Amino acid sequence: MERGGGDLVHRGVAGPGGECVIHSGAQKTVADCGSTGRSNGATMPIRQRPMMFSQCIERLPLRTEASQLLPLFRSEGQGRLLARIYLEPDRPAPISQLARELELDAGGLTREATRLERAGLIRSQRIGRQRLLHPRTESVYYVDLHALLLKAFGPASIIGPALAQVPGIEEAMIFGSWAARYLGEPGAQPGDVDVLIIGQPQRRSVTRVTTALTERLGREVNATIVSPERWKAGADGFIRQVKRGPRVELDLGRAET
Repeated sequence: MERGGGDLVHRGVAGPGGECVIHSGAQKTVADCGSTGRSNGATMPIRQRPMMFSQCIERLPLRTEASQLLPLFRSEGQGRLLARIYLEPDRPAPISQLARELELDAGGLTREATRLERAGLIRSQRIGRQRLLHPRTESVYYVDLHALLLKAFGPASIIGPALAQVPGIEEAMIFGSWAARYLGEPGAQPGDVDVLIIGQPQRRSVTRVTTALTERLGREVNATIVSPERWKAGADGFIRQVKRGPRVELDLGRAET
């Protein structure tokens, strides 16, 4: 762990006795790893100021147990698992299938699911020998956690970067039912994702990207291409409807000029 402080760079490493050794140039502080998270051993001063163990930020060993009250996003895999369960409740799948979809170790995924179930964030359904995972909608965390996962892992997070690789796209946005749910409007779970593309890209290139996105998201991604002139004029009913309705602008990763 490194942290800059003026002209100092502090680095925490494991000492021979499990202590945290914080280096700064040629001097160091050795902090005994006590349960209080503070330095309770002898120290050597760093620039006339002893560094307490709590300033090391991360406790050693680096692999620590997550909070049993709410083991949230302790890893990327956990976030992806929660997103799969919460954002696609109509597609419950057994552990083995989830492991393949998410490219996670089945054993680790099983342990993660058990931890999340004990925390009250998900529930299991047993069908024969299979264990299907569902969001626990009665959890006090459900509404906020669903919103967080939707923003972090939902289509808005991956469609923009994918479309950014296609030449000729000036703007892109999600509209329709998915955009409505993303923006907090109540309603049925959207079955697909409608994307409006403004520009003049090659349709074949767009189709190639949306096909890959459909496979990745597990729901159909439908793209409609309109010219910049048609979008700006807003003369037809479709354009007026999109402009009036919920829209989620997609980040194409291009700097504003």
